[in-house]
Amino acid sequence: MFWEGLSRELDASQAMLDGLFPRLQDLLDIHFTFLDRLVCTQNLTADRSVDSVGSLLVEQASCLSQSHSMHC
Repeated sequence: MFWEGLSRELDASQAMLDGLFPRLQDLLDIHFTFLDRLVCTQNLTADRSVDSVGSLLVEQASCLSQSHSMHC
């Protein structure tokens, strides 16, 4: 990720990184929760196929729009 590279290679301060990537941990949590839900949905069938992800995408969009409103 850019955050790690800036931190390691350019020795960027925590304050600078927080300014560039506000609420990064919140966004990562949202995305990893979504990934976990997708994997759980795959595990519901023996062949790991998924017929529909519409409801998961709608919920994800809602989480992202709520998160985005916190950033604006």
